[in-house]
Amino acid sequence: MDPHGFLPHGICLLWDWAIVTRGLVGNALTALAYFSITIGLWHIQRQNRSTSSAAVRHGLRWFAAFIFLCGGGHVWDIVVLWYPWYALESWWKLATGIVSVITAILMYPEIAAFFRRPRDV
Repeated sequence: MDPHGFLPHGICLLWDWAIVTRGLVGNALTALAYFSITIGLWHIQRQNRSTSSAAVRHGLRWFAAFIFLCGGGHVWDIVVLWYPWYALESWWKLATGIVSVITAILMYPEIAAFFRRPRDV
């Protein structure tokens, strides 16, 4: 977890402020959007407790966690521009990957059911 011996990512970009700024703004906007989507999903699942099944609410919670972790990944992209905390970033990415796989597994029955439905042509 020790960042000594590593350099911040901005060095790879030669501290070109046009590149750094575009990356910073792009990552910040994307993270804000992901966090907003997470809040929306949590609100939807709380508002629909009486009309949606427990399985759907459970799936929405996992999907919200996945979206939140993706947003956090963009925050880490900003952080490592200045601080070489790559070990911490790698743990975040591992958590994102694990939650992503769990979410995909939980979504699989819904996706399969969607493709089995008869279609009006």
